[in-house]
Amino acid sequence: MNASSLAALRKGKPWVTAQGNLRITRVPPAMDTTRAFAATDVALNAGYGKASLCLGGSFPSGHATAVYSAGLTLATLLPELAPSILARTSEAANNRIVLGVHYPLDVIGGRMVGEAAVAARWSDKRFRDEVLTPARHELVTYLEQRCGGTLAVCIASDTPYANDPYGGRLVPRGGNQAVIDRISAVAAYTARLSYGFAPVGLAGLGASVPRGAESLLRTCYPTLTAAQRRAVLAQTETSSGNTLDTTAPGPHGSAGGSWQRLNLAAAMSASVLRMPDGNVVVLSFCDQPSVTDA
Repeated sequence: MNASSLAALRKGKPWVTAQGNLRITRVPPAMDTTRAFAATDVALNAGYGKASLCLGGSFPSGHATAVYSAGLTLATLLPELAPSILARTSEAANNRIVLGVHYPLDVIGGRMVGEAAVAARWSDKRFRDEVLTPARHELVTYLEQRCGGTLAVCIASDTPYANDPYGGRLVPRGGNQAVIDRISAVAAYTARLSYGFAPVGLAGLGASVPRGAESLLRTCYPTLTAAQRRAVLAQTETSSGNTLDTTAPGPHGSAGGSWQRLNLAAAMSASVLRMPDGNVVVLSFCDQPSVTDA
């Protein structure tokens, strides 16, 4: 859990030992007798020393999984601000590396699990109709009431999300992490998709979109079909061969598709041209999601 390869980054800090290990105060077991949250007394025990906690593997990061599950959900509920939301989401997950408690692959794995989890929810018609769609309506209504105008007008007049979380530091072997606008938000998110790892698989393979992933674009492109939304994902995803990519050779790629290759910040900010034959072409991204008929 101390990520020894990153110990040099922590040495000299007041919250680490001389060896660079994190100073962690272990909370002793206790019994909650207040019954404020349960009808009976509740034993509170962090379970230090159990194989499932301190002796377990770090992959994937549970915090990164939770962060991406929440962040991706919010981005799908408010696709008008998806790049900014996703940049902040990836930053929160990246902090697990900065703290020295996880490796980059752990965070990448957490993102992939989060993507699959949110896509499964949007693919579930009952959950979508009863929970997600009403949640988007409630959120947009609240924001418009607070702003006093339509969501588009409010966003256009607001200050874009900006943040320089690491003082100008670059992603290792990657790009700048400072966010000043939608373009830099997409760039920061994209840089954290692979963390600059050298390719380990075959490059140049065809698109490999996971089943159900097209549901993540329902609110971005409500007028597109599932096949057309898959095409948007295919045209914005990263190349094959990166670490944790499951794309396989052949006309159909891997059976389940590759969650690693999805670039949702790009896909959720694309300008799409819909051709008369039903095919779609992504003209650009980093803008408001839009569909134009040829």
